[in-house]
Amino acid sequence: QFAHENIQLHGLLQLGIPFEEILKAAQELPADLIIMCTRGRRGLAHLLGSTTERVVRMAACPVVTVKPSRFRFAIP
Repeated sequence: QFAHENIQLHGLLQLGIPFEEILKAAQELPADLIIMCTRGRRGLAHLLGSTTERVVRMAACPVVTVKPSRFRFAIP
C-alpha cells in the first residue's frame, strides 16, 4: 500500500477470473478510480472481450486505460 497525501494505491494478488476479481476488489476497498493497461488488440481477441473492456463496462467507479508503451508511471 502506498500513501501520498490524499492518494492511496493498493496492490492485490487474487486468484480467479480477472475482471471479476478486479471489480470485487474495487467494490470492497471501495475504490474511487481504477487504472488499467490495455494492449489495444483488434479482430477476434477484441470481439471476445478483454479483461480491461469488461472492467470498463461494469465498474461502478471511473476506469482509466493506458497503453504501457506510451506512458510511464512514476511515483514521486
